[in-house]
Amino acid sequence: MISSTISSPAMRGTIERLLGRGLTSADGLQADVLAEAEVKLGEPIPEPLRSLYAMAGKLRPFMSSFQRFAKPSEILRRADLLIFLEENQGVCDWGVNAAGAVWQCQNENDCYDCELTLERFLEIILYYQIAQGAEYAYSLALPFEQLDELLAPYGWSLVVDNNGLVIHARDSYLIWFLANKDALPADDLIFLSGMEKAPQSWHTRYALEIL
Repeated sequence: MISSTISSPAMRGTIERLLGRGLTSADGLQADVLAEAEVKLGEPIPEPLRSLYAMAGKLRPFMSSFQRFAKPSEILRRADLLIFLEENQGVCDWGVNAAGAVWQCQNENDCYDCELTLERFLEIILYYQIAQGAEYAYSLALPFEQLDELLAPYGWSLVVDNNGLVIHARDSYLIWFLANKDALPADDLIFLSGMEKAPQSWHTRYALEIL
């Protein structure tokens, strides 16, 4: 498991790495928008989530390219959870409790503890939004046993290994897969995603096929 904590500077670094550029004030929501949402909610938005909105709340790749973050004014309280994220097909949503623990719910009475802090959950989601929703996506036609030897020497680093989701990152690109019970890629499917086209040399090195 990767470290379970993330600070605002670390979150900014993750976002900028995935974007391939620095963040600007135009990328985030203004303080008055967040303050109005908190008045409507009747309580503060948890700090890690508030920081995300302030830094990248206007950036679709992070807010809605796959899973859908609620707009600050749409955050709602359900029992002891603040619901802030909806699964892309509406099957479930995620909320955070007062202790900063994230829970997944299929309905009000069917929830389970994700065993992640809000900070770590948001970091995973930032990567997963780009993995699933980036503008450029490829499949890798490689045997799994060759993956490590094709990643480590070229500067790829493991950034997510949680609940079957495995993501390696290099610059603004991600190589990722969903693992089965044997920790192997489900259906032998491995993907590369990024906000820009993959370098031409990678097409041969990683046997890329455009999706």
